Amino acid sequence: MKRSSVTLLILVLSLSAVFAGCTTRRDVQTGQVLPANDQRYDFEQVTERAAYLQPGMSKGQVLILLGSPARRDNDLWVYVPERPALLIPAAAMNVRFQSNRYVEHNFSPIVLGERIADQ
Repeated sequence: MKRSSVTLLILVLSLSAVFAGCTTRRDVQTGQVLPANDQRYDFEQVTERAAYLQPGMSKGQVLILLGSPARRDNDLWVYVPERPALLIPAAAMNVRFQSNRYVEHNFSPIVLGERIADQ
């Protein structure tokens, strides 16, 4: 194989691996992009509803307001946008709890290769 063919093959395989982790799901009937994992509502709805969060709310109250998150790690819930962050800059919404009560939420950029909300 020529060197340029090998380089092209490596590039294609690398891009395939990168984009494989950024796939989105679509509703078969409507074609709409669906929220990630177990996230109940689309990201736009979640960010709009976040305006109603109040310190001291229980996890149950937050769950009713925002729906289930895409990722849940004890005192951190993460909601993510439906679009792949590789092509369009995006941020995840992190909701933090302490003693099972809502404390704060913030947005962190989605960076390729880094776990969301480790900041």
